[in-house]
Amino acid sequence: LDDLRQAGLVAEREPSDPNPLSAWSLFQLHLVHWHVLPTLLPTWLAMYTVVAFSSSLDVAAIQMDMGKQLDFNHELITVGLANAASGLSGGFTGSYIFSTTVFTYRTGTRSRLCGVVVMLLELLLFALPVSIVAFVPKLFFGAVLTFISLDLLLDWLWAARSKVHVAEYAIILLTFLLINLFGLEMGMACGVLVSMAHFIADYARAPVVQRINVRSTVLRSFAHSRALALMQPRLISLRCRGYIFFGSTLQIMEDVLCSIVVPPHLESVLAPPSARPPP
Repeated sequence: LDDLRQAGLVAEREPSDPNPLSAWSLFQLHLVHWHVLPTLLPTWLAMYTVVAFSSSLDVAAIQMDMGKQLDFNHELITVGLANAASGLSGGFTGSYIFSTTVFTYRTGTRSRLCGVVVMLLELLLFALPVSIVAFVPKLFFGAVLTFISLDLLLDWLWAARSKVHVAEYAIILLTFLLINLFGLEMGMACGVLVSMAHFIADYARAPVVQRINVRSTVLRSFAHSRALALMQPRLISLRCRGYIFFGSTLQIMEDVLCSIVVPPHLESVLAPPSARPPP
């Protein structure tokens, strides 16, 4: 092992304490500068946002890989309780380990006993007086990470091409490229902005106004029914369906004006923008 450590194939052994509970002796509240705490609030809020957002992305990715619906509220409550317990015991914030969850699911494991075994093994590793990482070749960790990364690349960059539209697949590729060029945070932010722009442009083109033929079901006299029948060509019924927001207002106005007969003296005022003569 010493020769492997010198070659860089195995991690160096670190000095360890036989008493694992001594880790809590490092937390000394009387040494805390409490006046600095308000300056950390922006960082705390940023970390809160990142963990909540990343947890939602993890749940969505796990849900897509499993092929069944998950309860986002339940999963986020689980993450929140786990982070609260970790913080009160001196640990770090975190979220789901997406790679481990997917790896375990694809091995066919469906029992909660797996989580209990992982928890007990981690407690055992914490109680050991030595670090087990110093006895495991680095090649093992690299091989596992390489397998998971290649599997995710095949799922999201190759298999996803037949599951989403061409524009959405282009956004996936663009987000992947931006993450590699500018980092995770900047790449994800740019990907979200591009997705928002695509959503607005896509739904702005969707037809919202639909002309329908409806008749009154009220029983009337013969004279009234005949009068309504004569007025029927002058009545237009339009139904608005789908998303109606600022991006589709012009299209809605054009569809409405194209469905009615505009008097000659109002044509220049009410004509759709695309049909107006140039100034």
